[in-house]
Formats: sequence, C-alpha cells, structure tokens
Amino acid sequence: MVTQTQPVFFFQVWTENADQSGAVNFHTAIGGFLQSLIFGYGGFRIKLNWLEFNPSLLADTLLINFIGINYQNATIDYQVTKSQLLVKLTAVESSKITVYLEDSNQKRLTLKVGDRIVLKRQKVLISTELHQQM
Repeated sequence: MVTQTQPVFFFQVWTENADQSGAVNFHTAIGGFLQSLIFGYGGFRIKLNWLEFNPSLLADTLLINFIGINYQNATIDYQVTKSQLLVKLTAVESSKITVYLEDSNQKRLTLKVGDRIVLKRQKVLISTELHQQM
C-alpha cells in the first residue's frame, strides 16, 4: 500500500541495479516508466496522420491528467475521469496550423487555443492541417 509519505515513483527503478548500486538517475528506466504511463495507461498511439487517445483508468483511480502533450506543433491537455474526457488546446506554434478532434462517432471539431471540449470518455483522434501561404 502506498501512503502519502512514500514517493509517487514507488517502482524503485531509478538506479541501474535492484540493490540501488550502479548508475543513479537511470534514465532508461525513467523513460520506460513514462512510456508505460503515456502509451499504456493513457492509451496514446501515434499514427501516420493523427494522434489517437484511448485512455483507461485503474479501478480506484478518480482521474488522470496528461498536461502539455505536444503533437504536430500543437500542445494539448487531457483530463480523464471515470465518465468524461476533457480536451484543451493550450498552444499552437503557428496561426497556419488548424487542429481537429474527431470523436468515436466520427464527429470532427475544429479546436482553437483555449477551447475546452468535454466528452463522454471515449477514443478520440487529434489531427492537424498546415495551411500554406498564397
């Protein structure tokens, strides 16, 4: 059982060896931990033309936040609860980029910076389009 006095990173893989010897700040372990959260628990999948997000929650989890996910020069925050998914576009690097969200019913929404979209928890796709100058 994890108590509040224990660190969040309770897997204890921050050194190279189980006995805490070897390289400290074992970056490949940290990277693996983050990947398991983002791609496993978060359900992120990078496809050729979109970013898929299909989150899952463990039984006793109330919510999880993914803040600052950058895809195709757009920064997006996600909040997942048992029943809802909140998607917020927080930044776009260029006014030439349009960001789209497609829900499980194939409804496509155009996102603008600051937009907060609340949906029932479901798989969503994020895509972008770059507009060329004439």
